[in-house]
This record gives sequence, C-alpha cells and structure tokens, in this order.
Amino acid sequence: KYGRGSGSKAVFINSMTHKVIGEIPTGTAAHIIDYNPANPRWAYVKTDTAEIFKVDLYSMQAVRSVKTGFNGPGIGVSRDGKYIMAGSFVPHNAVILDADTLEPLKTFELEGIDPDGKQVSSDSGMIIGTPFADIFAIALENASQVWVVDLKDDFPVTRITDVGHHLHDAFLTHGGQKLMIAAYDDNIVAAIDLKDRKIIKK
Repeated sequence: KYGRGSGSKAVFINSMTHKVIGEIPTGTAAHIIDYNPANPRWAYVKTDTAEIFKVDLYSMQAVRSVKTGFNGPGIGVSRDGKYIMAGSFVPHNAVILDADTLEPLKTFELEGIDPDGKQVSSDSGMIIGTPFADIFAIALENASQVWVVDLKDDFPVTRITDVGHHLHDAFLTHGGQKLMIAAYDDNIVAAIDLKDRKIIKK
C-alpha cells in the first residue's frame, strides 16, 4: 500500500480464517514474497529497493536482512531451501545467497549479446526456482537471454539466447520443467524446456 515509510510492510494472512497474523515492516515497498519449500518456518520478502528480509513465520519476526543492490524485486528460492537468488536493476547483477544466513556465495554480472547483435549490460528480470531440478532460471531483461544456473560447485551457467526483447514476467508449468516467459516488446511468450535447456516454441 505504501512505497516508503512506516506503512510499508509485508502482511501475512491465515488462509483459513482470513485474519491477519503478522506484519513485517520493510521501510520501502515489499514486492515479492517467497517461501522455503523445504522448511515451512521461513519466508523471504524482497523490496523494491532490493532488501531481503528472512521472516520466521512461527514468531512473525524478521530475523535477518540484507541489501543485494539499489533496486530490483527479483528473487527465487531453490527447491532444497538452501539457496536464494536475487537480482537487481542497479547494478546489473545477480547474487546467490545462503538461505539460512543470507551470506553471498556468488555474484553474476548480467551481460550478453542482444537480438540486434549488441553487447549489452542487463537488468535482472524474473528469477525462479523450480521443483523440477536443483537450478535457478534468471531472465536478462535487456539481453534476450535466460540463464539456467546449476546449484553445484561454482554454480555453472547455461545461456539460452534469442528469447525475445524485454524479458520480464514468467511462470512454470508441467511440474516445473517448462518455463513460460513474456517478451513485452515482441508480444510473444517463449516456452523453454529447462531439462533440455532450449526454446520449444514462441
């Protein structure tokens, strides 16, 4: 409801009773809330100013927070609950964090060749974990790429290129194996198979 100040908060509601059970002050607008799929105690709130709050749902308190940039709401949680990936608009990077401590483990500079053949630095678009595999997918909003990051030593990246201009929103289908991502400026949705790591159709 509020962009800044004391009214900026994440509100948690009991889905059975529809009663508010907790409010977490965030200082600036809360944008995305994600949950730890391996431990129902923990939630993560990301604000428009790229601050992440780790929330204890048992006590309804924020137990840790960290800033991962100046702005940008992208965040995902791995299926095993061990990792968070967060992206930013400024600077053009993304970081993998330890989901328990919020300590940074690896930073990625978001850059690549766009559909017009130009080398560009890119905002972070959507970031998503999936129940399908131990991976993250991240959209490079200005570079027409989706990167698939494997959650193993040194977090290697597979780059899927020529996805579309201005990548942003996305969702998963088929048990998390397929990624559907919108390219705003092309008026298309690209379907990506995260197993084969290729575009199926636009």
